[in-house]
Amino acid sequence: MYRGTTPSIDIVFDDVNLEEAKVYITLYEQKSKTQIDLESGTDFVVSPGLNNSTTMISLTQEQTLALGTGLVCIQARWVFQDGVAGATQVAEVQMQDVLKKGVIEYGD
Repeated sequence: MYRGTTPSIDIVFDDVNLEEAKVYITLYEQKSKTQIDLESGTDFVVSPGLNNSTTMISLTQEQTLALGTGLVCIQARWVFQDGVAGATQVAEVQMQDVLKKGVIEYGD
């Protein structure tokens, strides 16, 4: 993943139907201790299935620029109305830098 880009990240929740759950996805960059929290219904939509659920999160240029270079950890947690909660394992991705800094725009 590169800073200053707008990546989309597909997430599959194996063996869990999240149709009735509230889902939270956290990205944490260890070096700068920067954390981004995303919430289902506001930042992304979960597609439930009988054997698994899926979602895709999209990050903005501003969000990826807020993360430093290095290891970014990603984890999802969810909770059902009855209070039963779950979590995924932590996934790791390398955040690479870009030469042109800042938000870029298409325009005049």
